[in-house]
Amino acid sequence: MALPAGQAQAATITAPGDLNPGDTYYYVFVTSTTTKATSSNRADYDAVVQSAATASTFGGGDLTTINGQAVNWGTLASIKDGTSAADEFNPSAPIYLLDNTRIANRGADLYNSSIASRLKIDENGTLNPNKRVWTGSDTDGAEYQDSDGLKSLGNGYAMAGFTTATNYQWMSAVITESSNSYSLYAFSSELQAPAAVPEPTTATGLIGGLMTMLMGRRRRRTKA
Repeated sequence: MALPAGQAQAATITAPGDLNPGDTYYYVFVTSTTTKATSSNRADYDAVVQSAATASTFGGGDLTTINGQAVNWGTLASIKDGTSAADEFNPSAPIYLLDNTRIANRGADLYNSSIASRLKIDENGTLNPNKRVWTGSDTDGAEYQDSDGLKSLGNGYAMAGFTTATNYQWMSAVITESSNSYSLYAFSSELQAPAAVPEPTTATGLIGGLMTMLMGRRRRRTKA
């Protein structure tokens, strides 16, 4: 059935198999689109990642709704406005790529200098060829600062990470001019693993058996 004009198709993504029904979790991806790091307004970067999520076709629809749950996407980066990556995203639940590869057990694991897998899958579920990603962050998720000052997004120079790395360089690899255009890391709002389909109860099974028996009796009477 065709959707009404302007109505997006929701994504259907099987929840990670290592979760129990009701467990909470988060998704992350790297944008296939790029942007400069010249803005000191977090909303500008959030608009980029939200736009990428909306344009996604992964799971048969866009990523603003996943398995019936509304999802907002934010930017995993430290900005000149004073908001750091760790301030914005530090959950106590596990974090996954869109293919359900777990990269961290919780937010603290993101900021301990390594992750379990490369954060290289984009909003369409494909490997992103872009190596550099704007983060503006040190390995602990705080604004990066050196002897020349802050290197968060919105400054003349900013820190970028590498999608090819699982060590500290995934977040903090190279300082470069903010006028360059790189990808962004995106993180989802909290998701919940769906409840398991309940098994038929004994009462339901008994009722079904009685109905089958009654139908059988009626058929025999009709034949007689």
